[in-house]
Order: sequence, then structure tokens, then C-alpha cells
Amino acid sequence: MAAENIKKLTASRGKCKASMTKMEKFLQQDPQLFTMESLTTRKTSLHAVFQKYQDICVQLAVLDPEHDKDDLDDDTEDRFYNIMTALECAINVINTTAQQNTHAAEGSGKAARLPSLDIPVFDGRDVAVYKSFIEMFEAVVHRDTRIPVVQKLCFLKKYLKGEPLQLIDNLPIIGASYDSALELLKKRYDNPALIISSHVNALLDIPVLHRGTALQLRDIVAKVRQHLTALQNLEQPVTSWDAILACILLRKLDSFTVRLYHSERDNSEQHTATFPSFWQQTFSAE
Repeated sequence: MAAENIKKLTASRGKCKASMTKMEKFLQQDPQLFTMESLTTRKTSLHAVFQKYQDICVQLAVLDPEHDKDDLDDDTEDRFYNIMTALECAINVINTTAQQNTHAAEGSGKAARLPSLDIPVFDGRDVAVYKSFIEMFEAVVHRDTRIPVVQKLCFLKKYLKGEPLQLIDNLPIIGASYDSALELLKKRYDNPALIISSHVNALLDIPVLHRGTALQLRDIVAKVRQHLTALQNLEQPVTSWDAILACILLRKLDSFTVRLYHSERDNSEQHTATFPSFWQQTFSAE
């Protein structure tokens, strides 16, 4: 009997998660298609779904304590708060638009339709990608004078998750909060020292290839170029790092490639400036 109850509860919990997934897909459509009725209905429904989900988790924990271990990595609670934030932002935008005159309302309606350019979601795990994220956001949203400031804040929250979203999530949904949100993100993530460390650590953490294929080796070459270019843009003297870089990257290669490198290298030279060009000529031409 207990096993049957656990099976039913698990299925019900799965339906709750599926309902939240549908709400996430709903919020991904063009904001211009939102209505106050559809948003408020989903907000009420979301509360009910999450309450049901929590009740089911409690029942499962009572019937089978092992379920607690399975749910340690469950992100349902984070999903609930992210969806709720997006719904509240969308509702606030509609309320703001309704208070404007006819011409302003038409202008903001056009502003809500962003160009068909995907802005990557920034989760804060890799500070090195913050620059590209914020520059793309500024190009698409920030500099568009047709978009009301409060709507820009809502768009900003839409493209954040995890720690960056938590950093600005408690700011009230008002126009004055937009500049504060940008400043908080800049202070936390626009940190050259952290970004440099992130790129250097990425080079150090390149996985070791025991039997490297040409495809895998080309992939490493691409990653190394990417991080070195980024470091050079941060005014780091990467052109003087040949000896250090060679020692680090040779540890990542399979023994055959290492022997190939040493066989082609001029051992009379006291530097390893040929190391990057060796990779390029050997693995990029195929």
C-alpha cells in the first residue's frame, strides 16, 4: 500500500513540475501577447501548484525518507521564484503601459518587441562572460530609448539567474531600480582581476588528453586562442608567456603529440615561441 501511495505521489509531483515548465514556456513568448488576465491567472495557479508540490514532498518524506536524499539537487523552489519574478515584472509592465497616454502606450508596445537576437542568460558562474553579456544587453535593450526604464529592469531580470538574479531580486520593480541593478552587477562582476583569474584558471583546467584525436586537439587550440585573446584584450602580456604556456599545455597532451612537438622543435633555442604556431600548423589545417 505504501509503495502504491509513493508511486502516485511521485507522479503528482511530476505533474507539478510539468505545470511549471509550461509556465516557463509561456513567459518565453513575445511580451506584447501578454494580457493582465492571463498573467494573474497563471500567478494564482503557480502559487497553488507550488503549494501542492510542497505538500507532496512532505508526504513523500514521511512515507519514504530516502526521497529527501533524491531531492537535494532539486531546483523547483528556484524555478518557482524565477517564474514568479517574471510574472510580476510582466504585470508591472502592463500596469505602467495602461497609465500612459495613447501615443506613449503605442511606443512602449513597439519597444516590447525586441530584435530577434538571443541574449545569453548570465548565471554568474563564469565571470569571464559578464562583459559579453552586458554589452549585448546594452546594445539590444539599454540603448533602446523606446523601452520604458521599468521594462528594461524586467528584461534584465529575465536574462539573469542564480546569484546575479538574487543580487538584484529584492529591488522594487520601479524605474529608479534599473540603474541601481546595473551598478550592483558592475561592482560584483566587472572585476578585471577576477576575469583574468577566470581565464588563467580555464587554461590550467583544460582536461588531459590520453589519446587525443585531431578533433579534440583542434578544440583545445580554439579554447587556448579564446582565452589568450581575452587576456590580451585585458592588457596581459601573453606574448611573453610562451615558456610557461608550453609547460602547462604540454601536460595536457597525449604522449604521441608531445613527442611530435619535441621532434619538430629546435632544441638550440632558449624559448618556445614556436609552440602556438606548431599547434596551428599541425591541427588546424585538417
